[in-house]
Amino acid sequence: MVVQLRNAASLPTPGDHVVVVVPEAFLTGVGARRIAYARMAVPETVGFATVPELWTDATGGLDEARCREHVLADGGVNRYEPPRTPAERAIVALWQEILAFPGVGVLDDFIEAGGDSVSALRLIDAVREGFGVDLTLADLMDHPTVRDLAAEISTRGPA
Repeated sequence: MVVQLRNAASLPTPGDHVVVVVPEAFLTGVGARRIAYARMAVPETVGFATVPELWTDATGGLDEARCREHVLADGGVNRYEPPRTPAERAIVALWQEILAFPGVGVLDDFIEAGGDSVSALRLIDAVREGFGVDLTLADLMDHPTVRDLAAEISTRGPA
């Protein structure tokens, strides 16, 4: 099932396996998930994808087949993936606190999830305090996802 995120009626029912498509000019996949969180708890069965435009069929409705084809060809589904390791869980908790975003997954990008220079500095301080690892802004940009950052922190160990 492919749905267009445009109003409450278009939101999936919990338990559905869906891909929510959003025009690229509108939002990133993470941004779409932020909107969906305001309306419902997003289960792991929901993925998000951006498309260049919302294609319509002959009746003016969403051309689900074309959207599905684009998403499958592009591999552009932004799925929530929960943390699996203690380091990933700790970093997710830090991001959720610092970014005030409850839906952080291990594949999310720090900047796309709402991070900026101030929140990056707060995260660097929190990592130093929680893990005993010194990071720089460049380190955070080089390892922008929870999974990448957890792996980098694990290789460094305490400072």
